[in-house]
Amino acid sequence: MEINNVNNVKRFHISGAIFFLCLSVFAFFWRDIHELLGRPTFMMRVGFSSTILFAMGLAYIINPAYFYCEITNRKLTIKYFKFFRYWKNTEGIIEIYKDEIKDYQFFSHNYGLTKELAITARQQGQIVTYSFISISLLSKKDRLALAKGLEDFIRENR
Repeated sequence: MEINNVNNVKRFHISGAIFFLCLSVFAFFWRDIHELLGRPTFMMRVGFSSTILFAMGLAYIINPAYFYCEITNRKLTIKYFKFFRYWKNTEGIIEIYKDEIKDYQFFSHNYGLTKELAITARQQGQIVTYSFISISLLSKKDRLALAKGLEDFIRENR
């Protein structure tokens, strides 16, 4: 079974590009819009700046990431790449064999905007919890399929 969010990542990038293109057009026609609306220049600058900060903050909170999961009969492979977390571990590949996996959990933060997956496995006699993997850009259908696939993968081991 294969699950990825390539289409949602593309949509996220395209919508961000369109948003910043609209802001660029707004900035280019600043004087015309200012005269048309009759708003004070200070308020226009505050609104423009706060819109940019809001969009950047929202993108940071959502924590978008490329996510690819492949579940076979023998092992679980997860590849991920985080876009906005430069100072942390931003990319990785996790491979867990069937006899190593112990549990998984889904977490949701920031009023449901940030969704993460945590996987627990046994390695060399110790229980290890891998770092949280962002699944915010997965659709609900894909998250349900991922949960079902992980549950089946764990159940076959027991």
